[in-house]
Amino acid sequence: MKKPPKPCTLTWDAALESGAENVPTFQNVEIGGGRITGTEVTAEHPEGISFGMYHADQYVAPEGQYTTVHAVDGTAWYKQYAVDAVDKSPYMAPDGSIAFNESIVKKLPPAPRRKDKI
Repeated sequence: MKKPPKPCTLTWDAALESGAENVPTFQNVEIGGGRITGTEVTAEHPEGISFGMYHADQYVAPEGQYTTVHAVDGTAWYKQYAVDAVDKSPYMAPDGSIAFNESIVKKLPPAPRRKDKI
């Protein structure tokens, strides 16, 4: 039985010059298969926002809004953040019909397709 990954927090402190501001931290990071997912905490998102990064050599460009990030080794990664989505949960209304509670939540867009699966 596979054990769940251990939680971790990453920072970019070592890669930045002294005095750098607005340094993000990362929580619940999972890395593997050309994909990195987790939560990024910044001054803009102090509660954290989910992100997904996909190696450009292994994945097609994602649908929707994304940026391309270049790593120190020259590799390109597509990066997406969670976006607003409607979360619906059903319940039984007093008249016996099915109704829904709706709320807006942040969710990652669907992961792009792997190039080797096309």
